[in-house]
Amino acid sequence: MRDNPRMTVDQVACTVHPDQPAEGRCERCGRAACLACAVPVRGELVCREDALEEMGALEEVAPPPPPFPPGTRDRVAAGLLVLAVATTLVPWHRFGILTSILSAWTPEGGWWTPVACVALLAAGAAAVWRLRGGGRRAVRASALLAGAGALTTVAAVLAAPPFVSHSPAPFVALAGSGGAALLGALGLRRP
Repeated sequence: MRDNPRMTVDQVACTVHPDQPAEGRCERCGRAACLACAVPVRGELVCREDALEEMGALEEVAPPPPPFPPGTRDRVAAGLLVLAVATTLVPWHRFGILTSILSAWTPEGGWWTPVACVALLAAGAAAVWRLRGGGRRAVRASALLAGAGALTTVAAVLAAPPFVSHSPAPFVALAGSGGAALLGALGLRRP
């Protein structure tokens, strides 16, 4: 006995695209179909194969590719953001109370430093989301957050008191987040 096509499809994957959640079942053959595979035909939800058969097109059509897979550019951008996040663990200053581990996360050196750390961490999380198949939204979020991390790092360096001597860490964070933002912006131009 065939499953009811109107049943809920929670936790069911598409038959053709196992990485995509099913939006419904074909009312003809019962296959689970994602948004790319489900076709409304005369008030029924049918899969692509049954829709082609219904329309009279008997030639085989390849299923659409998975949406916007991550590439080398995304992996390099994620690596740069991992480097930028790692710099928040070491001191951003060369002397005083701000030379301990995780001192960049404290507001003693000014509020821009912990804001930059949070922005870098958020950009790193968006890059991981992108590598796990987050699509164009993840690329956009990663690029914007990496740009925010770069800008807040510049603000942290410029807003520091004149007697402060910075370690290389904020400059490495700036290079990593700026490079990731640039690669993310270039990745958005990809078709």
